[in-house]
Parts: sequence; C-alpha cells; structure tokens
Amino acid sequence: MELTFVGALLIKKTAALIASGKPTLVGPLYSYLALEHKTPAARQALVRRMREAMIKCIILNGIPIVMEAFVSLAAVERPEDREHGFTRQGWQADEKNHKRGLDVLNILYKGENDRIWGTFGAYRDIRKIHRYPSRIWLDLLIYLGCPPTYHMSELVILPAIMCQNLKMATHWHLRGCLRVGISRDEVEEIQSVIHAIAEACGKNLNKIGSISDVEDDH
Repeated sequence: MELTFVGALLIKKTAALIASGKPTLVGPLYSYLALEHKTPAARQALVRRMREAMIKCIILNGIPIVMEAFVSLAAVERPEDREHGFTRQGWQADEKNHKRGLDVLNILYKGENDRIWGTFGAYRDIRKIHRYPSRIWLDLLIYLGCPPTYHMSELVILPAIMCQNLKMATHWHLRGCLRVGISRDEVEEIQSVIHAIAEACGKNLNKIGSISDVEDDH
C-alpha cells in the first residue's frame, strides 16, 4: 500500500476517533469520505486504509472498542463495496517475526530499551509482557504482507496513544515519528489534527507535550 497524503490523513483520523472513545463515528466518517470515491473499487481501497488503521488499534486500544468501529463501518457499507481481503494471511509468530519486532524496537527506541524497561521497577510481569511479546505485536502492527511500513504504523500509533492522554508514551512516539523519517513540520501538523479530533470528541489532552519538546538525535 503506497502511503499518500490523503491516505495518511485518513489513517490518523480513524485511529484518533477510536482512541478518543468514539468508535461508532468510524461508519459516518466512511460514509462522508465515500461520497468522493465514485466506484466500488475506489471505495474498497478506502476501506482497506480504514481497516488497516482499525486492526492496528486493536493492539493499542483493545479489541472491544475496535469491534464497535468495525460494526459501525459494516453497517453503512453497500454489498458491492465490501472488501473481502485478508491482509495478514500467512503471518506467523516465528523467528522472522521475532527479528522484525526487534528491528522496530531498535528503530523507535534505539539504545534506550533497557532504561525504559528499568522504569517498571520490581514489576517483572509488565517487564516480561512488554519486552518479549512486544516483539510479536510490533511485527503484527507493521505487517502488511510487504516490506515494513513504519510511517503508516506511526501514523496509527501516535494518535492511538496520544488520544489516551499518555504523556510518556506520546513523547516516545513523537520521537519515533522523527526516527522513521517524518519531518518535524509534518509531525506538528499531524499533532494539530489529532488535537482537533480529540477536542471534538470531548477529550482534553492536557498532559501531552509537542514535537518541540523532543530532542534531536545525535
């Protein structure tokens, strides 16, 4: 899937609605956007984008809220517009998965993994859950049956975390956006859209910093 500006906008809007607690607005969002997509093939391409964002949100926001988003979307689709593909067909939690997950951890957090895990203190359960299964879910998050799409993944991860008003994790992924090649100006624009959606959904993101708070890598 080639990531266009419109596709990027759609991905972050879908994720922001879910993370802001408004999954039932995903269907109306699709209905509005579908007006500009004149053929079933075009509407199916639109659905593929939205579906990918929703699948990624399962990992970041939980299954129940994403189930509501899928129900909302399915309720407004016309039969001829339904997309029957299965993006993750063939995905396996195997050694290749393990390596891809480690690669993502190293890109996003670089040499800070041990320090981050150390902040969990004596709570070994969360350290174990974060350190080892994260290699699996990170790979599942980026996997599209094609080369890893780090940009697309960060465009879901950032709003999905930021709309939960999580200061520390948002900071990590603002920095992660820079590390996968998104410019500071682009991240600032992305953040402004997320803030606008969250505010419209009644969320107050009062704990979240900005990209200006993120230091440059040296």
